[in-house]
Amino acid sequence: MPEIRITAFRPSHLDRVMEIERASFGRHAYSRRLFMELYERCGPLFIVARRGSALAGYAVACTEGEDAELVSIAVDPRWRGRGVGRALMSRMLELMEEAGVARAFLMVRTGNTAAIRFYRRFRFRRVRLVERYYEDGTDGLLMRRAL
Repeated sequence: MPEIRITAFRPSHLDRVMEIERASFGRHAYSRRLFMELYERCGPLFIVARRGSALAGYAVACTEGEDAELVSIAVDPRWRGRGVGRALMSRMLELMEEAGVARAFLMVRTGNTAAIRFYRRFRFRRVRLVERYYEDGTDGLLMRRAL
């Protein structure tokens, strides 16, 4: 099994990130334009995971003062369950700490139990329910952890 390598996102990765995004989130996928805006605004906290030559996942977060929001994390469905998400999240939390972040936040759909379990493994805890957070009217769960 090839090792997982985490590197900085580059614009040349965008096509593959979009494939992973669409495979992971379907009609709720973010746009290419949004990913480029995230890269321009939050570049140091935009990372990708490679297994061998395959780009298998990505994560992106943005900081504001001592807070950081994990905007998105996704792993290609073919690579799930092989440690890619764990490697991405571990590295992202390290990068946040290096950037002086004190608190990390994220929003997750209330029905996404697999993601909620994943975040809890990294000590994210429920802060509150945000009704109708998503464009389709779905509720979101705000989660936070101290760094």
